Amino acid sequence: LYEGIHLACEAIKRITKLHPRLEVKFATHVNPEVQKAVRDELGDMAHVELLPPVKYDDFIALMQGAKLIMSDSGGI
Repeated sequence: LYEGIHLACEAIKRITKLHPRLEVKFATHVNPEVQKAVRDELGDMAHVELLPPVKYDDFIALMQGAKLIMSDSGGI
């Protein structure tokens, strides 16, 4: 159903396996079905923090502190 989200979650799993000290912050989508799909795939991972949807200013602050940004959005 959400192939892009699944692929993003798989990429996060692979990256964190290669870099186990990496801390991931995942700002979830506003759609509750997408949030559930992400929780199902990443919810039990120790170094992955699933965040609720964030406001624009908070999102900018998250991006400023990031070393890597992965998105399916063309606007990022």
